[in-house]
Amino acid sequence: VDVEEFQERESLKLSLRFLAQDTQRGFRASAEQVMEMKRILSQLEIRNPTKEPASAYYSTKSYGNKSGPDISGNWTLVYSDAPDITSLDMSMTSSTLPLPPASKLGRIGQMCDSEEGTISNIIEWLQPDWAQNIFSTSSKSSPRVLQKVVCVATSNPENPTVVNLQIAGLELIGVSENDGDDNSILPSFSSLI
Repeated sequence: VDVEEFQERESLKLSLRFLAQDTQRGFRASAEQVMEMKRILSQLEIRNPTKEPASAYYSTKSYGNKSGPDISGNWTLVYSDAPDITSLDMSMTSSTLPLPPASKLGRIGQMCDSEEGTISNIIEWLQPDWAQNIFSTSSKSSPRVLQKVVCVATSNPENPTVVNLQIAGLELIGVSENDGDDNSILPSFSSLI
């Protein structure tokens, strides 16, 4: 392990986290901040010690055993400059809406499952602040809706840093917390393509 290279990567990661926090996940990023984030990401990409980060999504039929890191788990988005993401939070836009938003943006993330060969993009929608006292419940937290776009994920050794996604379905799940610690699921909708 090259200690100097490791320290440089950790410094870049820390800079990324601070910039992501300052820009509120990229929703309030200035043009200069977007350029700085791209510079940080480019430097991290150059210093990535993992040669095949997408190997967990190689097809075992075509390429033998999967090797390398497994990205399975629940991931949280810390920054994006993608317009389809940054346009989600109506409270961050400069336009004036005639009515208050019907929901508040919560966590944005991914659920990666290399065993199933799927990656689900997840957006959490929360009860808006203005409705907290109107629709109060006895539970510790407000109801929420999880919007999931489920994708089949594949990769190959010819392009080991890219995971290809094909949309397989959509899930909308309503969740509320009871007075206890367990989650109760409200009516949900699922559709597979």
